Amino acid sequence: MRIVCTREVDPREWDDLAASQGGGFFHGHAETVYEASRLGAEPLFVRALDDGGRCVGVAAGTVASSRTWPLSRYCRYAMLHALPAAGERTPAAARALLAAIEDELRRGGVFAIHVSSYDSPLSHQVLASLGYELEPKWEFDVHLAPGIDAIWASFEGRRRTDIRKAEKLGVTTSVENTAAAVRLAFEFHGRSMQRRGAAADGVGQEADLAARHLLTSQCVDVFVSYQDGSPINAALFGHFNKAAYYLVSGSSDQGNRSCGPVHLLWTALKVYRERGAVRLNLGGAAEHEATLHKFKSAFHPAITAEPGGRKEFPGLGAGLDRVRRLIKRGRK
Repeated sequence: MRIVCTREVDPREWDDLAASQGGGFFHGHAETVYEASRLGAEPLFVRALDDGGRCVGVAAGTVASSRTWPLSRYCRYAMLHALPAAGERTPAAARALLAAIEDELRRGGVFAIHVSSYDSPLSHQVLASLGYELEPKWEFDVHLAPGIDAIWASFEGRRRTDIRKAEKLGVTTSVENTAAAVRLAFEFHGRSMQRRGAAADGVGQEADLAARHLLTSQCVDVFVSYQDGSPINAALFGHFNKAAYYLVSGSSDQGNRSCGPVHLLWTALKVYRERGAVRLNLGGAAEHEATLHKFKSAFHPAITAEPGGRKEFPGLGAGLDRVRRLIKRGRK
């Protein structure tokens, strides 16, 4: 196959192409441009063409590099948000596509590649077979084809109790697709990260980028929960190709006490089912995130091992990067 990598594409044409190959939100134009802006990197849009020029797969991500020569030429770092989407939708097709992309990126000066494997059920088979260093992660999908009563009945009892508690306490959740609501979601996310002892630097900047690159694309929704007229938690969802994705969320202490996040997810499940989505991806949980795993499991989702992975290519670029890191450590 022939691999074509570009920095710019027509948004509508690209999204139509990605959908035709079975791609999801993390192959879409808006998410790719947002991540590139957030990371200060170049957008990467990849098409795989067969001998007749027909597209047989796509991938999307970013490429970052130093501004200093020769690092700018030989130390480029690629990140794919999800496993490439191959039209055949088989492990063999995805493996062949990723291997071909690797070769093309190496020719362009990429010395390492990281595949985040969001919404990528085939990632374990594909990445392991290509020698990636795996990063254990599980993802959670609630299938929306059953009636809403059946979905409700599938929840663990404690989850239904939490939703009833939120309703009794007057919690309401609505969709508010405004820049202010996006910023609110990132502010709550920052608070939640701080409670876990994690860094929350750059939350304001990320919120501004999200408002500009994601909200205007009309492929994201912001859900906000209120109690007594005050916001208590919020979340950002992406939607693409009949699927929805839980992207960023956060809550105040009051929101947690009032079960606001649970009420918000229950509302989102109902909203996206009414819109015709076939599933809601609740996002992932890494190996060390036992509490998050437990929270999402209570919605009775399908749980799939979808590890990310990193691979470094031997050669000049890898050597220069090691020297760069040694110099950086020496300056500290």
